[in-house]
Amino acid sequence: MATKTHPSVRAKGTKASVLLGTALVSISFMTPAQAQSKSFMDEIVVTAQKREQGLQSVPLAVTAATGEQLEMLNLTDVGDVEFFTPGLLWGEGGSSQWPTIRGVNTPVNENIGDPSVAFFINGVYKSRTGQALATMVDVERIEVLRGPQGTLFGRNATAGAINVVSRKPTDEFEYGVDGTFGNYSTLEAQGYVNIPITEKFQLRLAGSGKSRDGYVNNIGTGPDLNDEDIFYGRLSARILPSENVEVIARISGMDRDRAGGGAFTYKVLGQMFDVSQGQRSVFGEPVFINPRVRDGIADFVNGVNVGDIGVPVNLDPYVVDTNFKNTERTKSIDADLEITVDLDGMELKSITAYSDFSSLPTNDNDFTSLSDILNRSSLLSQDAETFTQEIQLSSNDDGPLQWVVGAFYLNDKTFEIFSIDDENGIQGPFPNRDGDLTTFVFNRQTDVDTESWAVFGQATYNLTEDFSITAGGRYTEDKKDFKLREFGWLGFLGFNPDIDSSETFDKFTWRLGAEYQVDDDSLLYASVATGFRSGGFNRFVDAGTTDANTFDSETIRTYEVGSKNSLLDGRMRLNLAAYYSKLKNQQVATVISVGGTGQSGFDNAGKSEIYGAELELQAQVTENWFAQGTMAYVHSEYKEYFAAGFAGDGLGDPNVIDAGGSPVIDLAGNTTERSPEFRATLLSGYDFPLDNGGMLTPLVAFTYTSSFYNTQFNTPLLKQDSYTKTDLRLVYTSPDARFKIEGYVENLEDEAVISRGTYGGSNAAFVSYAAPLTYGLRIRLRN
Repeated sequence: MATKTHPSVRAKGTKASVLLGTALVSISFMTPAQAQSKSFMDEIVVTAQKREQGLQSVPLAVTAATGEQLEMLNLTDVGDVEFFTPGLLWGEGGSSQWPTIRGVNTPVNENIGDPSVAFFINGVYKSRTGQALATMVDVERIEVLRGPQGTLFGRNATAGAINVVSRKPTDEFEYGVDGTFGNYSTLEAQGYVNIPITEKFQLRLAGSGKSRDGYVNNIGTGPDLNDEDIFYGRLSARILPSENVEVIARISGMDRDRAGGGAFTYKVLGQMFDVSQGQRSVFGEPVFINPRVRDGIADFVNGVNVGDIGVPVNLDPYVVDTNFKNTERTKSIDADLEITVDLDGMELKSITAYSDFSSLPTNDNDFTSLSDILNRSSLLSQDAETFTQEIQLSSNDDGPLQWVVGAFYLNDKTFEIFSIDDENGIQGPFPNRDGDLTTFVFNRQTDVDTESWAVFGQATYNLTEDFSITAGGRYTEDKKDFKLREFGWLGFLGFNPDIDSSETFDKFTWRLGAEYQVDDDSLLYASVATGFRSGGFNRFVDAGTTDANTFDSETIRTYEVGSKNSLLDGRMRLNLAAYYSKLKNQQVATVISVGGTGQSGFDNAGKSEIYGAELELQAQVTENWFAQGTMAYVHSEYKEYFAAGFAGDGLGDPNVIDAGGSPVIDLAGNTTERSPEFRATLLSGYDFPLDNGGMLTPLVAFTYTSSFYNTQFNTPLLKQDSYTKTDLRLVYTSPDARFKIEGYVENLEDEAVISRGTYGGSNAAFVSYAAPLTYGLRIRLRN
């Protein structure tokens, strides 16, 4: 529906033209028998440079989609944006999200590390990847910025940034309801209602609920996995106290409960074993056994008896055999206050936000139902409270100089408990440090408090009517306080000393750019930009000290050239980008030997090199036929990386020892994690007008992804082979465009794709797989 623009946010000059065009598009959406294709080529207004611009006018690699386009593509989760974003691969493991942009991965779901893709909701930074789980409700648009965004978006944006923008309250009554019914007993409902109380006070309520049975069959006594019950609600208020002030207040809550992959994944795939060495090894052969349990039966590798090294695993990706009830309970409460003031030629904006996030995944720690042999479970409890404040002052006129300056503050307090329980008491009971008897094999408590502040600024100056230059910079300082307390059975880890450490990480990041408007339809740009991800603490001490082992900050510098083009009288858009990135101290998740036992942690790859090219295409082929495509080529390689070896694997260079006392492994030449060399997507749809004035639209969405490795070791056990994914939709739109009914099929190939693969304790390879073939019916109603 049309939205009146309040004077406090009214743009001037060319900005007003863009907003006027958007309003006209909104009005046109009300016309009868609205075709799917009509909103397909709409210009999108984004805030990728902290000011409103048309997407095709931004000299950055930015992909964006409106809420209408997301509905058309049936993209209901944040991870679905990988379909229309070149260079993005989304993964999910356990209770966390694992996006990779342009070969830079986010290998973290614990509180000791930070993501490399900065995630924002309505411009508010979210420090935990799990907070992306339930945000795609009543969305205005989503923006994906590819490449380092260290100037305007700041810390932990070395790979890029994602911003989900929800719809604001408006001065007109409107509502919408969606209902979905699908296989695996899927039931989902979404809805929103906008209530204009007065001309200067409006409310908007949005919410969703979803229930689904698990698609991973548990042949043991435990429940099936990857079921889901999730509820989300958001209340927004818009207040206009005067003609030049706008206030937006939001509060939202999310509750997600499922039997899933615990902290990381839901299945043991096996391990690598070197027969000649008679031991596990990253350079050995894949062995499909679970090394966490011994059954007294000899195992054979390539026909050689290697003794009892584990129990066989079921290779069906959607079958497990466990007896413990895996759970994933995730909750979040978020509130933010956005105040915008028009200062006549300038705009002042304040964004204040608070978040309370908790996650409690538990899982069968031995990954078997052999409770008579070993019956261990584990949990990873996380709690995080985050406060952020950002102040922006920006130009708001048609002058040759456009600028923005600002300051940012973050206070992030996290507390994490990881414990392993031996319910059979095989390794217990034993006395803990307080002298009490317990069946816990291991218990670890970690506090990480982060206080961060930054100041930033960026300016663009038009040297001529067609040629502009941009320069920006940001100084960031992160102070992290780290506390660790752990105890365990002496044969497991021993009684490690308490750790209380503090470190400060700071960096100046910058961006330089130039753009040339060839004509009204073509833009050329070039830039060099830097990014910074702060370092942190591993959960063990350096040898001979009582100080926590640390990993260094990750930095990146990216050179990029690009072109944005409108062709065929506006019926086609073609955007191209090419880039070259150099990373120093890239943070990599690994297993580090500590006292002969592997612990998860981070180390740094000294140097990495990544380069690639991207293409985005949208076309209104005919009045009723529309198409969209993306392509991405990525070459990613570690140039200098001596990695921590597997605990007890006995390999590596004996002259180079890691912090845990094990030889390291030279991984120079390996590709970075989850970085397919080539990925392409294609969407095509056609609107068939019906005699009753309605519309029938079939759509086909196709994705091809080349093979990639899930870890830095590039072992075949955790290699994802190339695959295709085809989604089908058939949409009926009523004559008045208020009602739609849609049938869908997703993953027509029923391909099992690794969404998360990692090495963990006992040097086992753990995996989670994305959903198999799904289908269903969706109904939409709008006023």
